[in-house]
Amino acid sequence: YTADKPSKPGTYYVKAFVTGDSHYKDLESDPVAFTIEKAENSWTKPLTAKSVKYGQPLAVSAEAKGGSVVYLYSTSTTGNYSESFTPKDVGTYYVKAYTAGNGYYKSKTSDPVSFAITKSENAWVDELTIPETKEGEALRPQAKAKYGQVRFVYADSADGEYGDAEPVK
Repeated sequence: YTADKPSKPGTYYVKAFVTGDSHYKDLESDPVAFTIEKAENSWTKPLTAKSVKYGQPLAVSAEAKGGSVVYLYSTSTTGNYSESFTPKDVGTYYVKAYTAGNGYYKSKTSDPVSFAITKSENAWVDELTIPETKEGEALRPQAKAKYGQVRFVYADSADGEYGDAEPVK
């Protein structure tokens, strides 16, 4: 036993003690157990989640008073949330912040927050060109996009109806 008062969460014992004097003997109580519980945790920075474009890193953040924060993701507000699932595809998702707490604070889970991964912009790496073509020669249009396979469609006028069939004259 020590005179130092415990302050960390845990189970402890206390005794009361009176030092005797010339008239009375020492007095000591039986030990009594008590517990210092972990404190309720709180968010020092509430969970935020911003929508991002496909291919960009997720923009989620939160901070807890006690313990490190991990993010749990789901495809629906009432779905299964998992740390091992990280959204990558275009769509709407939900995230919760979770901390297991630490030696002083209890675990805590936030309410879900929604965010979206939206389509990224595509761009031409090489603009559409078509070399001069003579009758009977194969058409050789050329273009390259940053993402995706380029498909060529044709019409007999700029505002005409476009289709896959190459023009034949």
